[in-house]
Amino acid sequence: MGVLKKSPMNNIILPKREVKNVTELLNWEQIETLFAYYETEKNLLHKSAFYLMACCGLRNSEIRAMEETDIDFINKTISITKQDGIYKDEDGNKASGDISPKTISSERKIVVPNFILDTLNQYIKSQPYKNLSGKVFYNIATGKPITKHCLSKRFKTVLIGLGLPEIRFHDLRHIHATLLMNFNTNVASIAKRMGHSKITTTLNIYTHTIDTADIEISNTMTDIIETIKNKAN
Repeated sequence: MGVLKKSPMNNIILPKREVKNVTELLNWEQIETLFAYYETEKNLLHKSAFYLMACCGLRNSEIRAMEETDIDFINKTISITKQDGIYKDEDGNKASGDISPKTISSERKIVVPNFILDTLNQYIKSQPYKNLSGKVFYNIATGKPITKHCLSKRFKTVLIGLGLPEIRFHDLRHIHATLLMNFNTNVASIAKRMGHSKITTTLNIYTHTIDTADIEISNTMTDIIETIKNKAN
């Protein structure tokens, strides 16, 4: 991977959108319905992306930038070191590609539940060819990374088909965090896992070690999904 580009919008402070809590986004029954659908989803690209957002808290841009080398199937971790975004090339024109993470704390390594790693492994093995860029999520027809609207559009179609509220694909990050909080997971550990910046100084510094709390988060996420599956059945 080459040098990451800095986004030209890094210095622009946008007004924050009010984040609804999980009960305002989807209720528990609706969450069960959503996970039951993705349990049998045949499209492994969208199934993998859903799990990465809803069960790992990754951002859409981080998912699109993911490379196979970021996934450590042995140690059960994923490294988030970049995101897909817009930058200016040498001629001052806008271009898309890998840029620096959103914040310093966005660069992180997280422990991933086995069921997500299994899905990712199945998806990668199902691809007809290896993408030259090394990207995990790419358009088979063009060989290019999927666009920022690819995951959102498909997710909206799923919600409409299931008769669920039309939340954003990004809202799955909020559901991920709120589910963990409802299961009494340490808030600081959740913030670190999701790459939030407004936390303690320690959480703003990227480390290469995986602490016990993050392993517990991975285990908790597995327990949550198993509970949802059992109730759905």
